Formats: sequence, structure tokens, C-alpha cells
Amino acid sequence: MNSISIDNSSATAPADKVSVVLPTYNEKENIAELLGLIGRHLDGTADYEVIVVDDDSPDGTADVVAKEIERNGRIRLHVRKGERGLAAAIRKGIELSAGSVIVVMDSDFNHNPKYIPQFLEFIQYYEIVVGSRFLYGGGMYSQWRYYASFLYNVFIRFFLGIPIRDKLSGFFAIRRET
Repeated sequence: MNSISIDNSSATAPADKVSVVLPTYNEKENIAELLGLIGRHLDGTADYEVIVVDDDSPDGTADVVAKEIERNGRIRLHVRKGERGLAAAIRKGIELSAGSVIVVMDSDFNHNPKYIPQFLEFIQYYEIVVGSRFLYGGGMYSQWRYYASFLYNVFIRFFLGIPIRDKLSGFFAIRRET
């Protein structure tokens, strides 16, 4: 398996750096706008990097990200060749990250980057902060998926006793040490 990385970062990072991990596959239409919004919400708020882990998207997502790197040196790109999968892409992004806080989110605007600064406030007091579609401000476009997710989460919470209300959320912040 081969992979390609475009990395402008230094080998070490300050203790208060934030790493935003974006797993992508066929996000050419969304990724430039998302990267811009993440920058707007974090510039002046935190020292940050954005790590895009692309599963060799055939639509040219990596090419769009490479152009965005020219505009914003905080963006890093890793293209995985011959590998697929959301969880593995997130893991790779975390492994490549340098931040003491890691934020993971979808690249299809299912998660709004305007909440990242709020996550960073809360992560000072908690080990993990999870964004949920079942709280105020949350939601999903597909009502069927919303209700199916809700029922799944109720089932898992009841049988496993895990207090997190949205175990399917891909939008969270976690401290590296955790």
C-alpha cells in the first residue's frame, strides 16, 4: 500500500495546538469551503492544523486540498492508496496529528465548524466533547436516518449503560492524553 503526504508542519507542536482531522472520500464539492470555514472559526482563537486524510478519491478531492494548502499552510494532506474506511482514516489522522486536542468531523457539512471553538472551551473541563444531532442545534437532513439513529442510540444506551447520547456522532474533540 502506498500513500502520499503533503506536510508543511514542524516535527514538534506546542502543548495547546488543536488538530482537526477530516476523513474524506469524494468531497471535491465541499472540501475547499469547509477548510475555509474551519480557518475562519479558528484563526485568532487557537493554534491549529487541519489534517485531511483522503482515501484516494476518484473525484479529485486531494487536488482541491493541495490547492488549499498553497493558501493555508496549516492544512496537511495524506492520501491513502489501496485503503478505505472511515475509522481507519480517522485513526491515521490522529496518528499524524500534533495537537494536544484532536477534533474529528465529517467533511460533508454534516457537522458545522462553527461549534469547534465551543468544543475547545468545553474540552478544558472534560476529556471528550461529543456533538450530537439530538441536542439543541443538532439534527439531520434525512428524517428516516435521524429516527433510526435515535432508536439505535436508545437501544445501545439501555443495554450497555453508556451515558453518551449519540454514539454514532463523528463530531468530537478529545484530549490527546485521553
